[in-house]
Amino acid sequence: TPIKSSAASDVYKRQGFNFGRELFLDKNMRQAIAYAIPKDYIYESIYLQYAQMTNTPVSPQFWLYEENVVSYSYDPQMTETLLKNAGWADTNQDGVLERTQEDGSTQELRISILVNQENTARKQIAATMKEELETVGFAVTIDEQTYEVYSEKLQSGDFDLVVGGWRMSEVLDLTPFFATGGAYNYIGYTNEEIDQLLTAAQQAIQEGEMLLAYSNLQKRLSEELPYISIAYRQDVLMV
Repeated sequence: TPIKSSAASDVYKRQGFNFGRELFLDKNMRQAIAYAIPKDYIYESIYLQYAQMTNTPVSPQFWLYEENVVSYSYDPQMTETLLKNAGWADTNQDGVLERTQEDGSTQELRISILVNQENTARKQIAATMKEELETVGFAVTIDEQTYEVYSEKLQSGDFDLVVGGWRMSEVLDLTPFFATGGAYNYIGYTNEEIDQLLTAAQQAIQEGEMLLAYSNLQKRLSEELPYISIAYRQDVLMV
């Protein structure tokens, strides 16, 4: 008789924005995209329930996890409202939203999603995002690359959105990923308040201090939305 067991892993899955693109400096645009991601579908149909969905970069099984943060449940109507409020409209009826720039030119809402071709789940997430975003007026292309090229494009900032993951250390330290100039801050995110919260979290020693510091950090990261947190994958063993 087959025996199947699963356990939470330290692999964090997320979708990141390139802050070198002016489009994503607007938090309303980041929120609009977050509301278009069907996390329940990803959990059921892509991860086949072998994942723990999360709204922060911290694992839900970790003692420093903060569950009371801003979450972005699947809500295409909210996406459409945020885009409309930001001046995006399909004025020429071609299915793609556009808006008029200050210089009078027209900007179409076109983006690409970078993903590595060796990872089936990431490709499925990218395809799902493409389908959902195109429904609300984005024009989306998927930039599917080998892992080598994917890494090169990520590090050089040659992407709009990126689907990826981190293998988190047992000693929690988010500084390399979110701090200004952090070693793995490939999205180019800069926020002075987040830098201060990261420092406070790293300097906290007592348990209560750590809980408060990481709670404040996770709440602010969820509000700022440099990444859309998706899940911590579960490893499955079949015998």
